Amino acid sequence: MKHTGRLMNQLAVFGVAMITAFATSTGQAQSTQQGKAQVRAVHGSARYSTGGGAWMELKTGTVLTSGAVVSTATGSHVDLYLGINGPVVRVKEDTTLGIDKLTYTDTGADAVVETQLNLQKGTIMGSVRKLAAASRYEIKTPSGVAGIRGTDYVITHTMIVFIIKGLGHVAYILPDGNILSESVSSGEMFVPPGTKRPITKEEYDRYAPEIGQMIANITGTTTPVDRDRIFIFDEPLIGDRPVSPVNGENGDYDR
Repeated sequence: MKHTGRLMNQLAVFGVAMITAFATSTGQAQSTQQGKAQVRAVHGSARYSTGGGAWMELKTGTVLTSGAVVSTATGSHVDLYLGINGPVVRVKEDTTLGIDKLTYTDTGADAVVETQLNLQKGTIMGSVRKLAAASRYEIKTPSGVAGIRGTDYVITHTMIVFIIKGLGHVAYILPDGNILSESVSSGEMFVPPGTKRPITKEEYDRYAPEIGQMIANITGTTTPVDRDRIFIFDEPLIGDRPVSPVNGENGDYDR
């Protein structure tokens, strides 16, 4: 569903859809903990800065927290393990990614997480576990915000958004200052300034195996890379849209 409107109105609607109060039914205050992003792999050259400080070489094993910024060189990428706040993100080549906020709150019934990433330049891909209703996972770019829920995704700083599996929501800033609000489901992508279309077989085959391998490398799982394949592309297509979902929109793996 697509909506447009002025900035404040749309952000208010987006906020209501993506954020609910952290209070529990018991009314008891819960302790919010700081999350972290552990660098599981550095391929090529990358650096990081904390709190606006000097840039330093990024190495495997480095632990990043809120306020850190990661920058990768050409031909390089970095794999991050966010634990309960993710679990996994790959920072692709020529990319600058800020970690604005990583927190989680144990309510007793479940964990409410808040993950805010700032994609300043380039491309990231990631996999997000199923989140509690009150949780928030957002990726800010110069062109808008993407909200992610239980999703395998790829996103660029220009707000091209691929949802390989799961559900996302895009709030894109149009040239006139209005906000275009669009939900993006499994097997769909958003292309600025406002096109939503099915992912092609070539696009799926470009990203899905890499996401699967990234998950296996970071989490140590040994399940085949294509276990979450949502389309059978060797079956006939209906128009441009592939058919036959295999695992369903909410297919999941142990995280």
